[in-house]
Amino acid sequence: MRLDLPDETSGAGGYPTDAVTSFHNEWRVTPSVPSRSAGAEEVIAGLVLYRIENGTVEYLLMKKTHMDDWSPPKGHVEEGEDFMEGADREVFEETGLSIGDYEALEQYPIYFEYKTREQTMKSVHLWAARYLNLEKPITLSPEHDEFQWLDYEAATAVVKRQYKEAMMAADLVIRTYESL
Repeated sequence: MRLDLPDETSGAGGYPTDAVTSFHNEWRVTPSVPSRSAGAEEVIAGLVLYRIENGTVEYLLMKKTHMDDWSPPKGHVEEGEDFMEGADREVFEETGLSIGDYEALEQYPIYFEYKTREQTMKSVHLWAARYLNLEKPITLSPEHDEFQWLDYEAATAVVKRQYKEAMMAADLVIRTYESL
């Protein structure tokens, strides 16, 4: 399977003209993604951090403290931040990794929306990011009590359900980008 990815970043909010997007579990390539998430009560940004070990892509997933809730590092975008700034800040807060420790594939955003059990609308902005500084350890914040590097099958088996399709989209982006 091949995913043809866009090369330019001329869309709204710094997104490419075409972005991998999902609304209500229907993934598609769209002309643009809104620069702010209109109507969303919570705006989330983060990175799907990956490394390649012996030819296998492994994903960093983190477990929330005292919960069986696994997801990539991500969190709320603060007032005045753009999505990428929010993603970088959240990754630093949750893992101790700085911008130079990874390379975000900013030209290939992954966007989806979902409602929580409490009916809160969340919009989620993610990017795949290659972990570069393999010598730097992951340092967990108090928000998380465990992390794991998992291959695609294991990652999609434990990640919270709202993130399964985002992991699939990230995997396609990574495999195309890395020519795997």
